[in-house]
Amino acid sequence: MAKRIVTCAALALALGWALATATAPAAEPVLELVPPDALGFGVVKNLAATDEAIVGLGKQMKLPTPIPSLLTTVKARANVTAGLDETGDGLVVAFAHEDTDQPPVFVLFAPVSDYAEFIGQFEPKDAKAKITEVTILDAGFLVGRKGGYAVLAEPRHRSTLKAVLEAKKGPAPELKSLGPWLDKNDVSLVITRRGVELITAKIQEGLRQARQMFEMMEDLGDNQQAVQGMEMVKIAFGMYEQIVAAAGKEVAAISHGVKLDDDGAVVVRGRLQAVEGGWLDNVTRDVKTPVDNLLAGVPAGPYVFAGAGAIPEGLTEPMVEFSAAIMKAAPKLYGIPADKADKVAELNTASMKAFRGMSMSMGTGKPGDPIYGNLAGAMFVDDADAYLDTYRKSIDKIRELAGENEKSVFSAMKVKQVEIDGKKALRLEMGFTQMFPVDANPEMARVFEAMYGPGGKMSFFMAVAGKKTVAFGSTEDLLKGAIQSAGDAEGLAGDEQLKKTAARLPAGAQSVGYWSPQGTVELINRAITDLVPADAPKIKLPPFPDTPPVGFAAKAAEGRIDMEMVVPPELLKAVMGYVIQVQMNMMQQQQQQAVPEEI
Repeated sequence: MAKRIVTCAALALALGWALATATAPAAEPVLELVPPDALGFGVVKNLAATDEAIVGLGKQMKLPTPIPSLLTTVKARANVTAGLDETGDGLVVAFAHEDTDQPPVFVLFAPVSDYAEFIGQFEPKDAKAKITEVTILDAGFLVGRKGGYAVLAEPRHRSTLKAVLEAKKGPAPELKSLGPWLDKNDVSLVITRRGVELITAKIQEGLRQARQMFEMMEDLGDNQQAVQGMEMVKIAFGMYEQIVAAAGKEVAAISHGVKLDDDGAVVVRGRLQAVEGGWLDNVTRDVKTPVDNLLAGVPAGPYVFAGAGAIPEGLTEPMVEFSAAIMKAAPKLYGIPADKADKVAELNTASMKAFRGMSMSMGTGKPGDPIYGNLAGAMFVDDADAYLDTYRKSIDKIRELAGENEKSVFSAMKVKQVEIDGKKALRLEMGFTQMFPVDANPEMARVFEAMYGPGGKMSFFMAVAGKKTVAFGSTEDLLKGAIQSAGDAEGLAGDEQLKKTAARLPAGAQSVGYWSPQGTVELINRAITDLVPADAPKIKLPPFPDTPPVGFAAKAAEGRIDMEMVVPPELLKAVMGYVIQVQMNMMQQQQQQAVPEEI
């Protein structure tokens, strides 16, 4: 049995990749071959072309060991010499097992140019039968014909194979519009509505069991840190349960795809299809981009991550309700009695109702700056002056509700109205040591200061930057840069490398993001210097080459959310050389730090 499972898995992968090397579509679109009761399916477009693109990617990255032709390898191992349509699309479909505790049943669709020739290589028992048994990779399989495909399954799944061959209906309704999206990708993986329901139910069951295990643990006594840590763990499990439960009700299908562009870029796509008429479906149909330049408010300069996006009005109420539920579940952590959590939610609602979106960047900072002390961006609201007033009053009121509870997260929040460059502004201070007491641990106190600032406290400045824009920054200088970028200055949006990636992202996206490997390496080196104890060895990374960043985009419309990640070819080309440079630098630094043995 074990050998059969391994053989079947190998065959699935082999056929998947082998079938993924074709450029011309098969006689019928693969989507029409997917029965409505499928849990999910995987598609490899144009087996030969995809195989060639994968080999080319390895050459582009200058890998020390070239990527071999997967199609050639699979054909050789399976003794495929004739009948396979190498320009066809490969398809693997998953179905639920009769025993829900058993893994899914997989059926493979191999595109063929000549069905008789194809199965003739595998010693068919009866080549003329609708379903016959063949031997592939020393294991028995059942095979039948459907259109331009040889359809294979394990012998014990004869009934499933028979149903697939006889099925006349196309895919489930939620997948009908997926065809053009599949055609954009070289390889795609789709989880259908049935698959979503099955997976979310299994995940919920696992989360419940994990949460119950923590709830059964013994009393932690007066160890406040342990008590708060356990409380946060319980909250996290409860939060994940709610998210997964919502996904099970609201998500009709989840799709992922990968495309290797001709110029060497790698594009990873995702699509989330909402259940028609549900809450998520309604939210996706009314998402307005708050400003033309989504990165308005993000100042220029070295950065780790920068992003911006719209906030649909339909998200306001669920977000507020969710935060109130968390506060009720952990009154010790937040310092807000459960009976006052709804009042806090009411105060938050006042601010959230006017919130339309935001932009933000995390800069690399200078030596000595807190690791998280380089945040800047803008909030896009209905009325900037009114928003600042409402925000200040809500913080004061929340602190009042927390009372004199010194261990409350909110007790460390202070807000003060100030003026910066003649503009109405607020100074907000937040502390984190209430959540993680550090008084008895000098090393932890040092780490918190390095991360957030003196005393483990983080400062924020907010100011009106336009009628509908509120700029913010961790320092006054960052705030000023955010104000300029929200106005006439181009800010980070004018960065030449970022522009190259932005040009590759889909037009009309309501949310975008950019990750800079160069800035990330710079911040890691700063973190090594500031966080690692003085007497511990410190190994610095060499600077990453100046390349375009990785780009992200999301667009909601017509009951679905389309996501895309783009890895530019310049970045991919730089990766392998950088890895070699890191290895050489580490060897040199380790040799320099080595202490000679005493004779």
